[in-house]
Amino acid sequence: MSERIRLVELLRVALEKSGRDQGELEELITDAEPADIAFSFEEFDPDETIRLLNRMKPDEAASTLVEMGEEYQREMIARTSVVRLQQMVDSLPPDDAADIYLQLPQSHRLGILASIDTDLARQIRKLSAYAHETAGSIMTTEFLAVREADDMARVLDDARRGDRVETDRVYVIDAGGKLSGLLSLQDVLQEDDSERRVADVMEDNVLSVHEDDDQEEVVKLATTYGLTTVPVVDDLRRLVGIVTADDLDIVAEEEVSEDIFRMAGTMARHPTKLPVHRRILNRFPAMAATVVIGLTTAQILASMSGHDPVAEPSLRVSAIRYVLIVIALAANVGNLANVVVVRGLATDELEHGRLLQPFIGEVLVGLGIGVVCAGLTFAGIALLEPVHWLVLGSVVSLALLVASTFAASCGFLLPLLCERVGVDPALAGPLVIALSDLVGTSLYVVTCLALL
Repeated sequence: MSERIRLVELLRVALEKSGRDQGELEELITDAEPADIAFSFEEFDPDETIRLLNRMKPDEAASTLVEMGEEYQREMIARTSVVRLQQMVDSLPPDDAADIYLQLPQSHRLGILASIDTDLARQIRKLSAYAHETAGSIMTTEFLAVREADDMARVLDDARRGDRVETDRVYVIDAGGKLSGLLSLQDVLQEDDSERRVADVMEDNVLSVHEDDDQEEVVKLATTYGLTTVPVVDDLRRLVGIVTADDLDIVAEEEVSEDIFRMAGTMARHPTKLPVHRRILNRFPAMAATVVIGLTTAQILASMSGHDPVAEPSLRVSAIRYVLIVIALAANVGNLANVVVVRGLATDELEHGRLLQPFIGEVLVGLGIGVVCAGLTFAGIALLEPVHWLVLGSVVSLALLVASTFAASCGFLLPLLCERVGVDPALAGPLVIALSDLVGTSLYVVTCLALL
């Protein structure tokens, strides 16, 4: 049993006993990491999660809230009192506080800003003004900066007082606040001459990004040059913030997930936790395009063979052309399910021992897509096959329904099977497509032979 699953079970037991023994619950929450707590909380009913959050200290609850997925985070914020939200926001560093601030209802924002620390409120206003997914929106304004004319003793003193700074880099600015150099804390500690000027010690070739640059460009720069933090500057090259290693890791994971989940027809951070109807709607455009292309291909094949459905009403000849729709849809449904599972395993969103509900959800998605696409296909065949449209449309639609449901099951289970036998789950993709094609074709042939 993984640590996260174990934490869920322990929290559930502690929650049931919380009316009698609150100490056990507090001990569990205090000892666990915020990311693990957030993951565990999303397994609970929202009412239970609020009960758990309300038993946490404001700073612990705030750190947990930051780690939650956006949709669940918004729901928790909507269920939390304004006073409690103010306490939580006031305990966070500026970048995390700005993220929570942007999730607040408009009616709460001014009141909360007015009740928290003045400097924090100013930084929240600044950070929340940046466009989404820019360097400015992911940076923190808590960093250590010294001037070129400062001596090393001053730098060391500032470093000792920088208790909330999340980097071992000291940035150097000139008299106008422009970024001009860089020091490492190691350089500062090893410098023997405490009166030596910063300008004489600093590294003056400093890579930076503009505050309006896309966050993906920030990650590319950090990856290319091996940077653990990236300074952010404005139009005048004044230092306005830094992107820390933690945020670089988060953005890198988000960008990869975004590309992968876009292929799976969703932009949700946790697609397996979306309602089934939302997942069907997200994937519908790609599946509908598959049906339209399949119907078009069937007509191209008909024109190449010189087949006239009115003059030569041959059911099996007509049916052969539509097998491509079944093959293509089954392959797409299976591949999308495979993408979601592989990514879910990589990010620990899917946990062994808690796979039944996600599996049922994905099968229902496949069934739902099959129903919708079967309806579209039936309507298309009714227009294109004027003689035997009813029986032919029924056969193709039935095959689509069964093939889509099977493909979703296959796409979910094969990556898990690969992982179980020690094979990389990502390698299951081609096998899922091939098996979906084979079974889809076989089902279609059997259906045609039985009913036509």
